[in-house]
Amino acid sequence: MQNKSNNIIPQDIKIKSSTELTGIQKIIAQRMTLSKTTIPHLLQNIKVDITSIISLKEEVQEKLYSNYGIKVTYTDFLLKIIATALREYIEINSSYINQKYIIYDDINIGLAISVNNDLVVATIYNMDKLGIIEIAKRRIELIEKAKSQKLSLADVKYSTITVTNVGMYGIRSTYAIINPPQAAILAIAEIYKEPAIINEDILPRSFIEISLSVDHRIINGALSAQFLHRIAYLIENPGIIFEDI
Repeated sequence: MQNKSNNIIPQDIKIKSSTELTGIQKIIAQRMTLSKTTIPHLLQNIKVDITSIISLKEEVQEKLYSNYGIKVTYTDFLLKIIATALREYIEINSSYINQKYIIYDDINIGLAISVNNDLVVATIYNMDKLGIIEIAKRRIELIEKAKSQKLSLADVKYSTITVTNVGMYGIRSTYAIINPPQAAILAIAEIYKEPAIINEDILPRSFIEISLSVDHRIINGALSAQFLHRIAYLIENPGIIFEDI
């Protein structure tokens, strides 16, 4: 039973401010409480050599910007890879609703966007069918709309899985809370350099850690591990997806 004293504002501690939560903050609080109290989270993490993606981005970025006026980011490459792996492991693209295991055919990835200490999840629809430029354009559009508070209802509905990227904050490894009713969320951390043994030589390589939180009621550890492993393989072998970029 919850201690009622936990809900009483302390009188003997100096308080800097006491502010009513905004509407969106209340929704976030309710959904996070729902997630942690009703969804048994299974957490997994994988360390991936992202050197090939870095080389590919450096190779094509100028050409893509010249042709399309778009600056692609590592996030765009990773989103495309995640969507491709998700099509192969579609059982991850799911929800547990009313004691039913619902697997979605549409791959609509929700991108977590931080705006003024609030968090919104904006949707990129059918991402597995989009090219890298289309993904980048949509990502940029959603971020701009989020910052100007112009996201429409369609922009924030119907995501089937969420991806959050905290790498820009220097976070080496992290886990995220599932966004219900989705069954999975991926968290991307920072890119860092580390020596690695390649063909018996010690070489500098770039790495990234990606974590996956899944609803353990419907997704078992073997399936989620296979999905993470496939993401890692595609990151380390980007030519499989980006051969014609």
